[in-house]
Amino acid sequence: MQVSLLSEAILQRFKPQVINLLQGIDPGIIDLQIVSRPGSRISLYIDHKQVGISPLSAFGDGVRRLLFIALTLAKVRGGVLLIDEIETAIHTEALGSSFAWIVQWCQRFDVQLFATTHSLEAVDAMLDASDSETDLVLYRLEKKESQTKAIRLDRETLHIVRDELGQEVRR
Repeated sequence: MQVSLLSEAILQRFKPQVINLLQGIDPGIIDLQIVSRPGSRISLYIDHKQVGISPLSAFGDGVRRLLFIALTLAKVRGGVLLIDEIETAIHTEALGSSFAWIVQWCQRFDVQLFATTHSLEAVDAMLDASDSETDLVLYRLEKKESQTKAIRLDRETLHIVRDELGQEVRR
């Protein structure tokens, strides 16, 4: 699956931007390669400064997850991307740069992103990655008796609640 996604990214001349995203997590990443070995199926490999050319499976979950998000983003240009627990496997120190990259390319590719999270660090990173031109909205689900109610916080309100008041937005 990822081989075909990378092939599509190469055809769209998007591969350098994907590598840039991955370098935010691991600066040693040089390139992505599609490799076909005799007796094996075609696989994705990463060219790395320290370890050379190694299979994608040799790298951490964060690299694999961001690669999949980036390649899928290119495929759904002009559409919608749904990501459950967007921060999963991404180190908290990499959330800011990763989310800034995702927001930028969602805007350029005209992709509407719907992401879930339970992580306050992820909420803050997404808020920091967005700007006044970003249509960022947070929905918090609250259960009251036998009903669930969706509470909507637009970017401006979310900014005030988090940055100025330092309040919790999750329940």
